[in-house]
Amino acid sequence: MKRLFVFLLSASVCVANGAGKPAMKKDYPAAQSREIIEIAQNLILQKDRDQAIRLLNKALLTEKNKMVLAETRTILKDIGSLFLFDKAQQEYESSISFKKTEPGKWIASVERAQKIEPDNTLIMMEVIRNQVNKKNLSRAKEILEEFRIKNAFDKNVILAGAFLGVAGADGKDISFLKARVKDLQLPNYMAINSYIELLERILAGNKEKALLALAAWKKEDPQNPQVSYWEKRINGGTAVDEEQICESFPEHLYRRYYHDLFFCSSALENFFKFKDVNQP
Repeated sequence: MKRLFVFLLSASVCVANGAGKPAMKKDYPAAQSREIIEIAQNLILQKDRDQAIRLLNKALLTEKNKMVLAETRTILKDIGSLFLFDKAQQEYESSISFKKTEPGKWIASVERAQKIEPDNTLIMMEVIRNQVNKKNLSRAKEILEEFRIKNAFDKNVILAGAFLGVAGADGKDISFLKARVKDLQLPNYMAINSYIELLERILAGNKEKALLALAAWKKEDPQNPQVSYWEKRINGGTAVDEEQICESFPEHLYRRYYHDLFFCSSALENFFKFKDVNQP
């Protein structure tokens, strides 16, 4: 619940930033939107995330003040990641600890967490990851679309959209998906973007461009345990099974790379097999 407190405190600061400005009439859109932000905060405290998101999305339709628009979008970006119930967070944390050694317990914990907080987008990422592991990309996209309709500004919805997008692009341009990731202004944006570009080059099958993309990604994220995997695959090495990939890193990296729906999993071989198109 600590993250919930921090979130509400930061949202309060956003609202308070307008307190020293000239008083606005009640019917002024910015004033109304700031009231909506305060109401949304209260709804979160009452554990009603769905209604809070509805109110914030409504404010975006009428608001003209750029500062208030930015405040509202920032709240929408993070609101889905909040755990409103301690039990849901406990189950989610348990699922991470089971992921490497006991995948059956991993998904069981995810499903229990989902029953408590079905609208939590951190839990959504794990539900989608399960479908990806089953090679069911269409179902993964359906789940994502259900969340996107409710809150298209959620950072996890945007990140999942980019990774599912590159996996299912089939040569199509996904620059708009990458642009949305850039708009999130995440501190690890360069690492995420360079990895997505590597995956694009992998699917294109051009070894020279794939090696250039690999070098750029490695520079941005040298500690990523998948670096050696891709070095071997691009250079013609045999596939490395899931257990071998995942043995070499500590559990906390599952949290750091939660956004990567294919992280250290056999899904890499299912969706991103490298075949050099220039080789006979």
